[in-house]
Amino acid sequence: MSEGKRYLLLLDDVKADLDIHQMGIPPCENGSKIVLTTRESHIRFPRVDRVVKVTYLSPKESFRMFQDVANCPKLKDDREAEAYAWKIIRECGGHPLLINIIASVFQKKDLKLWSEGFKSLKRFSEKGQHELKELRNVIKFCHDDLEDTQRKCLLYGVLYPEEIGIYIDCLLECWEAEDFLENGSDSRKAYIDGIHILNSLKDKSLLEEDESRKYVMMHKCIRQVLLYILSDDPNYKLLVQQMPPDAKCWSEKIWISLIKNKFDKLPNCPNCGSLSTLFLQENLALKSIPESFFEHMTSLKVLDLCHTRIEILPSSLSKVISLKVLYLSYCKYLKQLPSSLEKLEHLEVLDIRGSGFSNIPSFIGNLKGLRRFRVSFAICESENDTKEVESNCNVISNLSKLEELIIDVKSPRHQSNEVVVNIIKNVVTLKNLTKLQFCFLDEVVDVIEVETPTTDLRINVPEANILYSFIEETRSWRNIQHIQSFQFFIDCPNSKYPCIPKFYEYKRYVRYCNGEGINHPIFEVLANVDAFDLVNKKDIKHLSDLGIPSMKEIGNLEPYILA
Repeated sequence: MSEGKRYLLLLDDVKADLDIHQMGIPPCENGSKIVLTTRESHIRFPRVDRVVKVTYLSPKESFRMFQDVANCPKLKDDREAEAYAWKIIRECGGHPLLINIIASVFQKKDLKLWSEGFKSLKRFSEKGQHELKELRNVIKFCHDDLEDTQRKCLLYGVLYPEEIGIYIDCLLECWEAEDFLENGSDSRKAYIDGIHILNSLKDKSLLEEDESRKYVMMHKCIRQVLLYILSDDPNYKLLVQQMPPDAKCWSEKIWISLIKNKFDKLPNCPNCGSLSTLFLQENLALKSIPESFFEHMTSLKVLDLCHTRIEILPSSLSKVISLKVLYLSYCKYLKQLPSSLEKLEHLEVLDIRGSGFSNIPSFIGNLKGLRRFRVSFAICESENDTKEVESNCNVISNLSKLEELIIDVKSPRHQSNEVVVNIIKNVVTLKNLTKLQFCFLDEVVDVIEVETPTTDLRINVPEANILYSFIEETRSWRNIQHIQSFQFFIDCPNSKYPCIPKFYEYKRYVRYCNGEGINHPIFEVLANVDAFDLVNKKDIKHLSDLGIPSMKEIGNLEPYILA
């Protein structure tokens, strides 16, 4: 922080005494201000000019908030329910967070059952610090009010750091791998059930969704109470901490989360035969894994090593015979997978995007249970590199159960077409595929995710005839009218050209740049879109030139004719 400059510094949830000089913060002598919040009354801070005690809501304010959240405008018409509402909000102690959570729970209950709900709320212990009593009791009540499956899914959320976004698709995959969703081999039904559970937890304010609707997060107070609940539950033996534990701490645990730490070593051969989830992602100092590390992890179902600096996977990983989900994305120093991985016959999800791979290992074709495969290749600098990618894509046709495929190849434009055509020939043989995304350009636009697709295509290709080949050769998707959602980007690297704001909100969207002539297959697609961009199409002077009989489905049209 520069000397002499005025500043406003905000410090939230301070838990210990602060020495601003040791932190390198200059004195507040020029009108600068430091504002801090803390729940600890004993915190000392030099030169405090003003202490503001944030008070709880008054009983009337609490009742009004409860009434609004519970959506009971006629609450006063039912005297008995109103009486219980007042008793309920007194249990919340004026905490807005607790009122919001408890009102969300009671919103789902018939007014006649509020008395039973209140009795359940009163049952909980009053041990612990007095000021945390209401917090613990209310969240414990909400936890116990959940169905068994919902409860397991909620508790799994404590494995992620507090108030950090949890990617929804990955969370659902982990829930399914842990057998929380109990739908056997019907992954589509499991996904739908997972969405319903997620929505239920959001409705009860136990999870919060971000603006993009791709991530959820758990409030730190809720997470702390759930960790407290888990510490007393013999069915949940977990390890969640910020420092690397010694091997003894791993014993008998079922969940271990060591996300975003600074350690560079793991124990040699931890004894954890009951372990089902291991989170090691974002440990940037972790470069190697001991050869015998996975020796006793035969029950492991979820392994996340994303954003680590590992260079090789130990052969003992083949002993993890129950593994269903393996995340290796953005391990940029990891350039190959051991062939022993083909023994993981139960593997269903493999994500190696952003890692150092130049092709798809041939043994991947032996992973017959694989349902979701995500891969990207480093920049192909020579023609031989591109041919290697092209030939190794043949293993895709062996993955008969594949439902989702994401491939990103960064190669020179003149070399990419053959690779795309070869991938198309392999993709068309996959009868269970419902989500396809591939990008083949020097620069690609951001990945688009459609929320709950039946058939979801996201394709970025250099030429329109490649898209035409795909539609013609893919039997199940030949009728474009039956595809629920798609985003097609044709000859569209990142550019200065404007585009429809929030184009990802449209389920059927095409962006077509620099095309020439009236290309029949593309305009056949345009007849079925919600929105499209035509960029630099100089031969189109009128919309009627498109030759589309009807545009009644189009919600947004942005033709950019650039000179």
